[in-house]
Amino acid sequence: MEMVCQSCGAVFDAKRKTAKYCTRRCSMRASRAGELGEPTPAAPGQGKTKAPVTSHLERWTRHALEEVRRVDTWAGQAALVLAARIDGGGAETGSALASMIKEHAAAMERATKEAAPDDPVAALQNRVADELAGRRERNAGG
Repeated sequence: MEMVCQSCGAVFDAKRKTAKYCTRRCSMRASRAGELGEPTPAAPGQGKTKAPVTSHLERWTRHALEEVRRVDTWAGQAALVLAARIDGGGAETGSALASMIKEHAAAMERATKEAAPDDPVAALQNRVADELAGRRERNAGG
């Protein structure tokens, strides 16, 4: 059921027919101002006034994978599927979205770690990482 927020005037999807505010922030703002509104259903076709959040994670994921030539690997494809799912903004809960973001980060790490062996940047990064790991081991031992 779509309702009109009594604080900011935005149209929002209410879980109950008695909802007055779109967010906790609007509720607190109205409470502090001493304003008590009545639940107001949105008029048909009134639409949402808040702009939807848009993400371009899939585009940036593809770009990053193309740079290291890892789009066609299993880790690269997993990262792209997760990015598309995150961008889709479906009916996932907040915890599901957080989990997908975490898995996307892990998939990107796996995909970029397996960068092509003839990639000079990846070779330099690997050499520096190996050198740092060696220094850490020497410092921990002595």
